[in-house]
Amino acid sequence: MLPKICYFLFYLFLTLVAATPVALEERAPKQAPSDLGIKRQVIDNVNKPPKASKSQFIEYSSILTFKDGSKITNDHIVGLAKAAWEEMYNEHMKKDKNSVDVPSVMTAMKVGNEVYLASSMKGGHSRYIYVEREDGMKPDSGKKTPGTDKKPGSDKKNPGDKKNPGDKKNPGDKKNPGSDKKTPADPPAEFYGEFTSVLKDNAKDVMEALIDVSKQSQGHKNGKTAAVEQAATSSANGQGSKNTKGGNPPKDPTILQHRTSASCGEIMVSLEYRLAHKQDTLRRKTPKPKIVAWAGNKKTGKGGKIMDPCGKNSGKQDNDACGENWGCAAFTGPAGMDFDVIRSTNPIDPSTKGFPEFTHRNVDFPTPAKIPSQ
Repeated sequence: MLPKICYFLFYLFLTLVAATPVALEERAPKQAPSDLGIKRQVIDNVNKPPKASKSQFIEYSSILTFKDGSKITNDHIVGLAKAAWEEMYNEHMKKDKNSVDVPSVMTAMKVGNEVYLASSMKGGHSRYIYVEREDGMKPDSGKKTPGTDKKPGSDKKNPGDKKNPGDKKNPGDKKNPGSDKKTPADPPAEFYGEFTSVLKDNAKDVMEALIDVSKQSQGHKNGKTAAVEQAATSSANGQGSKNTKGGNPPKDPTILQHRTSASCGEIMVSLEYRLAHKQDTLRRKTPKPKIVAWAGNKKTGKGGKIMDPCGKNSGKQDNDACGENWGCAAFTGPAGMDFDVIRSTNPIDPSTKGFPEFTHRNVDFPTPAKIPSQ
């Protein structure tokens, strides 16, 4: 039998060991890794305009997985978006040295125990989601454009064509306003509302959200709920229809497509989720995914602020932000994906002690399929 004093000394020794700085440090909250795994991806634009010598898309993204998603607050989500923007900026400046080409925003979206990070899509003539940009259409005024409809030698008068003084004009010969063909300067309006293969093949629910917002927006053109002026037969297959309505170039508001050709971070982060969950859907998911976009300072690479979803104009839109120049306000709203948008918070940097632990991974964004020549 050991003397009682030996037991006392043994327990005293254990107490001293447990109180050492090393032991206390191991039990203290661990500092989260500062690396968010932001990956730069360059995607060739196989559908670049004929005259473009080089055309590429640039995207930055990462997916974070947490042990316990319930511990992630809005402050954490915004802190991740801010830190991810800064990581993207530093990565970009190492390669390009040109802050102008840095994507404007980094978007963070929490779904379950994961936070998805994706920048707005940069470059590629904004033809990643849609086949064409919806620019202001040249109006079809009914007046012939000089020289566009003439054939060689047609300027010469034919003596046999001389009119007799008594000839009356045939009402059927009168030119109907708007009946002339579009001039070569007109954009390819028949492609407005048509999608590339990106969402068709990888995120149909995201594509359907854009389609539904487009349809609802057409009923509110010029801020009025009325009959659809531009019928879009866009459906789940992503096929657009010809826009037969003219307007004032180039100030014509977009109506068939997302105002930035769906290049915003909110669309990219939604696509990223579907690339990681091919058998799942994101639209109108419960509980609602939480989403926020952060716009940093391109001059300093630091700071910045929360960027509200684009395309909000109450004077030209309905309560769901559908209408002229619709954008992510409608896409993230009830008519679109139905997300919970974070409006304001105090961001917590992921390097802060006690920040929830996470691991990171990446997915590759797809290259749009080659569009057959029309």
